[in-house]
Amino acid sequence: MRKQYFIDLRLYGTSTVETKILYYEGDVGVYPLFISLKEKGDKPFTIPEGAVVSLTLSPQDGEAYPRMAEIVNRENGVVLYEMDAADLALTGTTKATLTVIEGENRLTWPSFRYLVKKHDGLEGGEAPEFLLPWKNAIEARLSELDGRLGALEANGGGEDIEPDLGYEVFLVRKSPALRWS
Repeated sequence: MRKQYFIDLRLYGTSTVETKILYYEGDVGVYPLFISLKEKGDKPFTIPEGAVVSLTLSPQDGEAYPRMAEIVNRENGVVLYEMDAADLALTGTTKATLTVIEGENRLTWPSFRYLVKKHDGLEGGEAPEFLLPWKNAIEARLSELDGRLGALEANGGGEDIEPDLGYEVFLVRKSPALRWS
């Protein structure tokens, strides 16, 4: 099951909401962000028909990057935003501001912050500690696959090599996320 982030934004809340939302560079499309818009007293805000929801990302570089969020439940004020590669290239803390736009009318919610970290150590270095069990399992599987493939080839098995086996070895060897050395 993939991880999902949820945040409630209150229209008359604090100016900036601090969160524990954490993304890693390259986490494109894996951690959807659901934002629930609230009015006074935690009443869900109804997003008017015809309105759109804009999300402006302001990372530490001082620029502002406007994005569009998807409205998933208009009556309960729930929107979805999925980070793309450009969003996740902005490492560090980013301030996000959500605005509901209906024609000339704009209603802006308090901002929130999230963090994007670099995937240090995944390419050209040692694997981070938390990935070592996975790295070891992948390397063991690769070694097993190499052995099976070598045995099949040694027994004159040019045509009778399992197609999936050769393809799996190819995929494991070519994966950019698995280059530790």
